[in-house]
Amino acid sequence: MRRRIAAALALAAVATIVLAGCSADPSAPYFPSAAATPDSPAKVLSQGSVATPPAGQIPTGTIARPDLKLTPGAVATSDVAAVCHQSSHAKGIFSPRSRLVSAADQQAVFSAYRISPQQAKHYGLDFLVPLQLGGANSRNNIWPMPLNRGLGFHQKEVLNIRVHVVVCHGEMKIDQAQRAFENDWVKLWSQYGI
Repeated sequence: MRRRIAAALALAAVATIVLAGCSADPSAPYFPSAAATPDSPAKVLSQGSVATPPAGQIPTGTIARPDLKLTPGAVATSDVAAVCHQSSHAKGIFSPRSRLVSAADQQAVFSAYRISPQQAKHYGLDFLVPLQLGGANSRNNIWPMPLNRGLGFHQKEVLNIRVHVVVCHGEMKIDQAQRAFENDWVKLWSQYGI
């Protein structure tokens, strides 16, 4: 029974890779596509807002966005060679207990967004311009993103990795990707995240 399941999973993985290879998205082999398409982009919202997307869109729930006055974004490097040399994964840095973000910075960010210590467990710290795309580890680039259903923390983590792959395959310039995250990560998600 285990052999049949393992064989079925292996066959499904190969089929996914082969079918994904036919896509125009260079990151497609690494990320199976969801049911949504870029023809049904997420609703664009005002800065610092959380709202419900239209019925039937994926994902359902709220859409999280930073307050651009508090988190305008910041770039540490636009050197594509340095960015593509590092891993596309930034593990363990988004937790409220992250060692990469100092306790003082964590407290300052939560305080600026008026999130109490009791509510902080419902948020993950996110770098608006992802570290894996040359984003800076500074308060101007960190915001608390709700860990909820909808378009939020987990979807942005996947988007960060996808855009890293796209940039490193030469499909998008790094400064263009960085500006896109600073200006409207939700719009970028509608192109690469779904």
